[in-house]
Amino acid sequence: MGRRRKAWLANHTGRRPGRPGFYVLWNEYAPDGRQVRRSKHFLTAALAREYCRRTNAKRDLAETDSIIPISIVDAGREFVEGLAARSPATIHGYKVTISQFVSVLGPIDVCAIDREKIDRFISSKLRDSREATAAKHVRNLRCIFKWCIKNHYHDLNPIDLATSLPRQGTARQKPHISSQQLADVVSALDTDDRKLAVQIAATTGLDRGAITRMTAADVDLPTRQFRLVRAKIGKIVHPFIHDEIFPALSRRIDHNPPGQPLLSGLSHQGGPDDWWKRAA
Repeated sequence: MGRRRKAWLANHTGRRPGRPGFYVLWNEYAPDGRQVRRSKHFLTAALAREYCRRTNAKRDLAETDSIIPISIVDAGREFVEGLAARSPATIHGYKVTISQFVSVLGPIDVCAIDREKIDRFISSKLRDSREATAAKHVRNLRCIFKWCIKNHYHDLNPIDLATSLPRQGTARQKPHISSQQLADVVSALDTDDRKLAVQIAATTGLDRGAITRMTAADVDLPTRQFRLVRAKIGKIVHPFIHDEIFPALSRRIDHNPPGQPLLSGLSHQGGPDDWWKRAA
């Protein structure tokens, strides 16, 4: 009968405790002929069958270097599913780029995306947002198209042919805020913890997630610095604690249980009434 070359859906559901679902199986062969069984888990049979179809199509067409037709919506969904090990902020950034790309060009096939369509998307971003934001979307698209080439969805990276690329490394300009403006913003908030959270954000540049997760271990009082690991980039940052918020921060550390968040009541409220959005 020869070797089973294609992937197939297993005739049983997941057997490991707490992980029900379906498995796609396929064989890989080393140069010495040794067979290795591979598998991939899916929560639904429909996703498993679709993975089988695409995997087998790629294997059929790889020998002739043919391009597999797939819409940017489906390719983007498949790309995001493979980012499970990345941080939520990184995954969200790619999702935003894909959704905005579709909103400008529509759900076209990946193989139909050329230089003109890339230039059209970049022009729309430069018209509607800052250059730093457009550059961020271009970086995300470059990674997505590299992945598409690897999966035989496109034969080249159209980003390399674009003529209207924004400048890389462009920094977003942060507006200056005076002490009186900060006091006005803080006075409009309803709890002391929210007021302190906004003061920390305005004086250090830390985002909402970092401030919400902050514990006493992240504050070094002797050196008057925060010590935080940015989940998105895996880098340790040491922003200084402003003199105006140091006394209030010290009091919270003295009365806060170890390992517990330093500030409370910072959760999202949803909609325009969210306290963080009002302050921003």
